[in-house]
Amino acid sequence: MDAMQRFQIISDWAALTLLTRQRNPNASADITHTILPFLEPRDPIVIADQNYSSITGSTLGWVTRISETYEASKSETILSTTAYAQLPSYDPRQDLDVATIDSTFFGQPAINVNISYPSIDSGTVTTQDQI
Repeated sequence: MDAMQRFQIISDWAALTLLTRQRNPNASADITHTILPFLEPRDPIVIADQNYSSITGSTLGWVTRISETYEASKSETILSTTAYAQLPSYDPRQDLDVATIDSTFFGQPAINVNISYPSIDSGTVTTQDQI
């Protein structure tokens, strides 16, 4: 693959990602709440504005910034949120060449494949003919 083809693939990815956000605008919110010690940037939260009903209860937001204030009589967390999840980075596909596919699968298509891999809680996850 030459440099021009690589550039076109990255450009297509960027255009699709950014245009999706432009065509689907959603509300973002700044939120003040009592102290939330376990919240981190990029965490998803459900946002509801009970006082003014400006945001529905089903609005999902992602935390972009957290600041905290501590006073003698109260502690608050101030959150900045966005309506969009973090952009995934562009990851080029690692295609197999035809010779490798032929030598591994003997020229036949791979169907009904089950894949097993370790899960994060020391168990095993197995797909059920999803590939």
